[in-house]
Amino acid sequence: MKLKSVTRTPAGRKEFQAVFEKEGKEYIRRFGTGSNYVLNKSKTDADRDAYRARHRAGSSGKKLSDPMSPAALSMYILWGDSRSLSRNVAAYRRKFNLG
Repeated sequence: MKLKSVTRTPAGRKEFQAVFEKEGKEYIRRFGTGSNYVLNKSKTDADRDAYRARHRAGSSGKKLSDPMSPAALSMYILWGDSRSLSRNVAAYRRKFNLG
């Protein structure tokens, strides 16, 4: 599987979309809102830590191991270690070996 791109969506309920290629087929996953650690500079490290704690618990925690799930995309790209989208995407690619 390969992550082809992560871009902002022009309109709609979700702020971003990720395009994956798997076995010659393309998959689009929409995820995230404008209220995240990357875009919203008013979000603090404490907000990021609280988001991560909330989403690691319960059923969403199981989805974090699936790289194509919106939960994993949001957790590691929008609420990642950096405020830089490109750095978080690079770390996401390494974490899931997505080339």
